[in-house]
Amino acid sequence: MTGSVEDVAASAAFTAGQAPVSGISVPRHLGVGSDLVHSLDYVVLLQVMFDVASGVAPTPLSVWKTLRERGIRSAKNANELVGEDAVCESFGRLREAGHVRCVQLPDATRGGLS
Repeated sequence: MTGSVEDVAASAAFTAGQAPVSGISVPRHLGVGSDLVHSLDYVVLLQVMFDVASGVAPTPLSVWKTLRERGIRSAKNANELVGEDAVCESFGRLREAGHVRCVQLPDATRGGLS
């Protein structure tokens, strides 16, 4: 699709968008002798690392949606996309292994934790 000068308003403002991160560094222990035994855990952890490097605050729900958009398949049924429960369980394993942690931020509207 090609645009023409007429397609752009004279007063339109253009801003630079943030480019996706082209790569991340993975510590050696994650690939050799890691305590992660489920392949989905690696996929989830890598997605979290890319999100953080891109300035995105990852959540289990956002990671699940991204993995589905990328076409990541279920380990139990290759005919289906990865499920939300599987991603949440992966976050639990990553938390137990010390690779991620949950942080509860104060909720100003409630006067305490959300």
